[in-house]
Amino acid sequence: EKNCLNFPLRANCGDETYLKTLEEALNKVDMEKVEVIAVSAGFDAHAGDLASLGLTEKCYEEIGKMIAKLNKHTFFVLEGGYSGEKVGKDIDAVLRAFNP
Repeated sequence: EKNCLNFPLRANCGDETYLKTLEEALNKVDMEKVEVIAVSAGFDAHAGDLASLGLTEKCYEEIGKMIAKLNKHTFFVLEGGYSGEKVGKDIDAVLRAFNP
């Protein structure tokens, strides 16, 4: 079975494209077979950061909501993110969905 999906995104694709792509990816996963979700939490996709996909704090909040809605045990491993204050706000935005 496939256990790795790849969805290339262009630089500065923005929130809308990113969230649509994430939704498409999640729809391809049979959640009945998932026990735990591991998230490689890279925050360098924030607008102006190293790997800039042009994401905003609001987008990270929506990402958190999408993952939390799956209602699975979830853990995060912090990856990239180099914009100081933005990183902390983005982390908070993602985690808010898990403790509304």
